[in-house]
Amino acid sequence: MITNFNLPFLRLFTLISLLLAVNALPRQGAVYPAPSPSSSSWPSVTPVATTSTPSSGWGTTSPASAPKSTSDSWGSTSASASASASASPSPRASASSSTPTSSLTSELTGGQNTCSKGRSAKNAVCCVWYDVLDDIQANLFSGGQCDEGAHDSLRLTFHDAIGFSSSLFSQGQWGGGGADGSIIAHSDVEMQWGFNDGLQDIVEEQRGIADKHGVSYGDIIQFAGAVSVRNCAGGPKIQFLSGRSHQPQASPPNLVPEAFHSVSTILARMADAGFSANELVDLLASHSIGFQENVDTNPNVAGTPFDTTPQVLDSQFYLEVMLKGTVQTGGGTGQMSRGEALSPIPGEFRLESDRALARDSRTSCRWEEWAAQEANMQSSFATAMAKLAITGQDPSKLVDCSDVIPAAQPYTPKLPSLPPTKQFSDIEFSCPNPDGLNGGLSGLAGSGSSASGSSQNGKGQQPNRNKGWQTIPGSVNKLPTKFQLFVLALTTGLALADLKSDLTGVTTMFPGSSGYADASKAFNRRFSFQPAAIAFPTTANQVAQIVKAGAANGMKIVARGGGHSYVANGLGGESGTLVVDMSNMKAINIDSSDNTVQVQMGNRLGDIALALNAAGRALPHGTCPYVGIGGHSSFGGYGFTSRQWGLALDPITTINAVLANGTRVSATKSQNSDLFWALRGAAPSFAITTSIKLNTFPVPSHAIGFSYTWELDYKSAADAFLAYQSYSLAGPPSVMGSELNIGRGSTRGTISISLVGGWYAPEKSNGGIQHALKPFLDQMPAPNDHKMLGNGTYIDTVVQFGGSEDAPEGGLNTRLQPDGTDTFYAKSLMTTMGSPVSKKAFRAFAKYLSEEGFDSDTNWFMQIEQYGGPNSAINTPSSDSTAFFRRDVLFTWQLYASSSDSKPPYPADGFTFVDGVANSVTDNMPADWDYGAYTNYIDIRLEDWQQRYYGSNYPRLQKIKRAVDPNNVFEFPTSIEL
Repeated sequence: MITNFNLPFLRLFTLISLLLAVNALPRQGAVYPAPSPSSSSWPSVTPVATTSTPSSGWGTTSPASAPKSTSDSWGSTSASASASASASPSPRASASSSTPTSSLTSELTGGQNTCSKGRSAKNAVCCVWYDVLDDIQANLFSGGQCDEGAHDSLRLTFHDAIGFSSSLFSQGQWGGGGADGSIIAHSDVEMQWGFNDGLQDIVEEQRGIADKHGVSYGDIIQFAGAVSVRNCAGGPKIQFLSGRSHQPQASPPNLVPEAFHSVSTILARMADAGFSANELVDLLASHSIGFQENVDTNPNVAGTPFDTTPQVLDSQFYLEVMLKGTVQTGGGTGQMSRGEALSPIPGEFRLESDRALARDSRTSCRWEEWAAQEANMQSSFATAMAKLAITGQDPSKLVDCSDVIPAAQPYTPKLPSLPPTKQFSDIEFSCPNPDGLNGGLSGLAGSGSSASGSSQNGKGQQPNRNKGWQTIPGSVNKLPTKFQLFVLALTTGLALADLKSDLTGVTTMFPGSSGYADASKAFNRRFSFQPAAIAFPTTANQVAQIVKAGAANGMKIVARGGGHSYVANGLGGESGTLVVDMSNMKAINIDSSDNTVQVQMGNRLGDIALALNAAGRALPHGTCPYVGIGGHSSFGGYGFTSRQWGLALDPITTINAVLANGTRVSATKSQNSDLFWALRGAAPSFAITTSIKLNTFPVPSHAIGFSYTWELDYKSAADAFLAYQSYSLAGPPSVMGSELNIGRGSTRGTISISLVGGWYAPEKSNGGIQHALKPFLDQMPAPNDHKMLGNGTYIDTVVQFGGSEDAPEGGLNTRLQPDGTDTFYAKSLMTTMGSPVSKKAFRAFAKYLSEEGFDSDTNWFMQIEQYGGPNSAINTPSSDSTAFFRRDVLFTWQLYASSSDSKPPYPADGFTFVDGVANSVTDNMPADWDYGAYTNYIDIRLEDWQQRYYGSNYPRLQKIKRAVDPNNVFEFPTSIEL
C-alpha cells in the first residue's frame, strides 16, 4: 500500500480521472475483422533475416515453474521470399473472421453420446478426446497443473498456427498450412529453426500421444493448448474444433515473431497471418502465465516469470509491463540479451517486444484497456485463441468438441495491484499522448471527446511527460482515448480527496468503506465492476451536486435505479464509474385532481403498484416487483396491460432531470421538447432523471390471470408458434395481454410451452376471456394443465405474475426483503407486424430448443411477448414520436439462460447456446429482414445495436447527445455515441 500520498499523486490521479470521461477505444464486444488473403489491403511484408543464435522470441506463453531448457522465441517475423514451396497452391482459408464459425457440417449423432468413464459428448467423434485429455493431464501436465508442460503446449499452439502467410500465397508460393500440425509432422525441418528452440521435447511428447490415440497432429496441438489454459486460474474456455488432416508440407521459415523485432515488423507479420493489432494484444495474455528461459541464458534468470502472478491468467501482466523498467533481471549490470528490456522489479523478466507494444500508439490503448478490464481481456483472449486455432483451416469441415475441455480452476476476479515499492506514478501511460490533445491515434475506432477542466483544487492541471506539470489553458481538453486504470489508485490507497470534498453532505461509499462490497454487486453476477464511488442522494439538488463533482473530476457518471440492468450499466458497465444510486429517492405523490402521479426514480415497480392501487389507479409496467421505474420507463416498459395503456414511457408528461453540467431541468412536449423526446427511450445517455410525472389509469373493475401449458414435439411447437402469430395479427381485445413462456421439455425433441396472460375488464366484456382465447386454443391440442390466476382484483394479478401470495403485501413491498441476483446471458428480438416470422424459422427455433436446449447445462427460458396487433396501444404512436423506435412490433422475444446454480462463473457454452437460439430465427429469414431488439433486455454482444435498438431515430439521438452532453459524461457500453 502506498503511504506517501502527496500532491503530485493527486494531480496524476486527476489526469487519469479526466481521461476517463473520454472514449475512443472500441466498445466491448466489438469485432476486429482481418482481411481475406486476396484482399488488396494486405500490407507489403518485407522478409526478415534470422540467425541460429539463441532465440529471444516472445512466445513464452505459459505458467512459471521449474525451468526447462527451452527457448522463448516466437520467431522471426514476415514471410521469406525464399520459402521452399515447390508448387503454387491456392491458400486455404485464413483466419479472416474474428471467431470460428459455428456452422459445422458435422451433425449431432442424436443426443448426448456416452464416452469413457461415463462422460458424455454431443458428438460421438469427440469421445476420443476424453481419453486424450486423461493422457495429457497425467503425462504432460502433472495431473492437471498450470506447469512447465502447460507452458510448452501453449507456446506450441502459436508456433504451429502462425505458420501461414497470405503474402506468400499471393506470390504463387506455398504460404503454410497454419494450425495444421506441421511442426510435429515435419519436425526434421521446422525444429532446425532457432525460434523453435526448446520445443523439441513437447513436440515428441505430443507426437506420441497423437499417434497412440489416432488423432492428427494439428488437433493435438490445439487441444493441448486449450487444456493448458484451463489448468491455470483465470483461464477461459477456448473453443476446440477437431478434424484437421495431417499436413504433407512443412511451414515456410521465418514466420514466427521474436522479442527483438520492432513493433512494425511484428504487426506486419501478424497482419500477414490475418490478425489485427488488437488481436495481437489479446493473444499476449498468454504471457501472464509465462516465463522466460533462453532469451537470457544466465542460469540465475532461467524460469523468471513475466509478472508477479505467473500461474494466473489475469490483468497483472498488462499492468506490470506498463511500469517503468529499472533493473536488469538477475542482478546483471552488463549488456542485456537481445530481446530483453529492463524490468520494473527484481525477479521479473521483461521482453523488449512486450515493453514496446505497451507503449506504441497502435497497441497501447488496447494494452491499457486490458490492464483495467480483466474479464473482457480473458474473453477476448479466448476469442483470439479460437481464431488462431483455425488459421489456414476450413472450420466448416471441423467438429466442435469444446465440451471435452475441462472445467475452470477456482478463481476470484480482482483488480490488478501495484507490486510492493511501486507507486501510481511509476505507470508509463502511452494512450494517448497528452501533447496531441486534438488528434486521434492511428488504428483506433471512434474519435475523441472533450473533458472539462477546472482551475480549482488543482483540477485544471495535467502532466506533460516532457516538461513536468503545467496548467491547461481553457476549459476543454481534447483527449483521444480513455483509461480505467485510475481504479488502481483506489486499491493502493490513493484517496479521492477532491471528489470526497465536493460530495460533502452526500452519503457516499468508496472502495474499502463499509457496505461498498454489497452496494457494488451487480444483479447479473456475470459482471463484476468496481465503481470509483457510489453516491446516495436524497434530493434533486444533491443529484446536481454529485454530477457537478463527478464532471469536475473528469469522471464518467451513471444512475442506478433498481439495478436490474442485464449488463450492469447501472454500475457503468465497467470499473471506475461514479454511480448515482437513487434508492433513497422514493417519493410517490398522487394527485387525485387530475389523476396523475409524480414518482421519484428510487422506486421499484412493486412499490408503485401498491401505492397506486390504494388510490384506485394503475400504470402499465412489467411483472417483476424489484425492477426500478427509472430504467424500465426509460427504455420502454412492457406489461400485460400495455396493449390497452401503452408502454411505461407512454403516460409520462413531465421529466425532471439533471444535465451533465449539473443543471436541473424540466422537460415536456412544449418545454425542452428535444430532450423530452430523447428521454423517453434513451434517458440514461442524456441526463439523470430525478422524477417523472405520469397520467394514471383507473384500476380495472375485474382482472384475472390465466395459464395454459403444453409439452410438444418441435414440429407441433412450431405450429403452435405460427398459430399464436396468426392469432396476434388478427387482433385480440386490447384488454388482454399475453405471452408464450418456453422451457425445456421432459425428453429430448420436446419443449414446454405456456400461454400466460391477464384479462383486465369485466368478465363478459368483449365476449369474455374464453371467447377471446378461443381462436388460438382451437388450433392447439388439449393442454396438459390449465388454470385461472387470482381472485379477480387487479392487484392480485400483479401478485400472481411477480410477487408471492405467502409474503407480506404479496411480495410487492420491496422494502421488506432484499432483491435476488442471477448469473445469465440474454438476447432479444423484436419482430414486426409487417415482417412476421416464417414457418421455417419457427421450426428451426423449436428444433434448436428441443435438442440444443435439452442438452444445455444452463437454466433457460424463452418468452414471446405479445406487443402488437390491430388493437394494441403500443402500435398507436409513430416510430419517431419518442426515442423508442419499434412501434411496429408484434412480438418481443426474450432469450435468457442462467448458469446452472445462478452463480458465477457463467459457462462459455451458455453464450453459444443463446446466440444459437437467436440465429435459429434470423438465419432462416431473408437477409434483409427487418427486426429489432429491446433495450430493457440489453446485450453488449450485439454488434449492430445502434440499428436494432434505435433504428432511424439514432442520428437524432446523437445530435441531441452532442447538444446536452458534449463531454460524454453519461457514458456506458451501450450509451448513445457522440
